[in-house]
Amino acid sequence: MAKKTKFTFTTADGITATRTSERPYTHVVVGRRDNVRERKAVRSKHGYHMENYAWWALVAATPVGEVPPGGYAKVTQKNIDGVRETLDAYADAQAYADATIASELAALGDGDTGPLTVLQWSMSENAAHRAVGGFSKIFLDVHVLPVSEGQPPASKGE
Repeated sequence: MAKKTKFTFTTADGITATRTSERPYTHVVVGRRDNVRERKAVRSKHGYHMENYAWWALVAATPVGEVPPGGYAKVTQKNIDGVRETLDAYADAQAYADATIASELAALGDGDTGPLTVLQWSMSENAAHRAVGGFSKIFLDVHVLPVSEGQPPASKGE
């Protein structure tokens, strides 16, 4: 069995990624999150969150040991306790959906792009370049860098 090596790559934006493997990684694919696209996707999930809340209410109203209508497994007390925690935290499905979307939008921050981050570790430059096209459909500023070009991690005193 080959010895595992810990690889570390720090982007120019200070995001550090690590990977421990027996494989020899030589390149990384890096890119930035497209926050404009992500915000649009988050806002489109309102109905999804409303449906989740409605399902959880159905589960909470189902007696222990029975299968909720449209369900496939018997409800346990642990299931009910888990969904009650969410149901009790919000007045209704609308409040839950609004709060969830607001939280996801806040996590994206204010800018149009996220920080440069490692999207993939590759064992060759060719393999890394083959991945760029797929990532470019979702991320911005996607490019390949040798693992050796990672920035040194910032010291804790900086």
